[in-house]
Amino acid sequence: MSKLRDLIEQGPALCGAKNAARWSKSFLLQFDDELQDPSSVFAARERETVAERLETLWALKQARGIDELKVEYWGNLITLAALSYGVSKGIEAMREQQEVFKRILIDQEPQYPDISALMTVQEASTLGNWA
Repeated sequence: MSKLRDLIEQGPALCGAKNAARWSKSFLLQFDDELQDPSSVFAARERETVAERLETLWALKQARGIDELKVEYWGNLITLAALSYGVSKGIEAMREQQEVFKRILIDQEPQYPDISALMTVQEASTLGNWA
């Protein structure tokens, strides 16, 4: 398994969702389906932004029992990973946004040691493999 997949899977529980297993399963369905099927409804679309691709993650804010600030950090860390992957594939237009996310998240990282145990900001900022 990949660090990113682990982060996606464990995020709902780490953020305090009372029904974390259901959220995790939903997010992994999307992640795995995208990797296995290039024509998946979850796969990247032409001219789709990273934010548009990852918008379903933000539904976690609706879960009972969550720590909303932790959800923000978790979702932004995954966004940083997605931007970094894009930069690694030559999409230079993502570099500035990647740097902004990195600067913001590096200051927040000490507040979320359980999440950084799965993936640090440094690891997310250098991600070259989405799988």
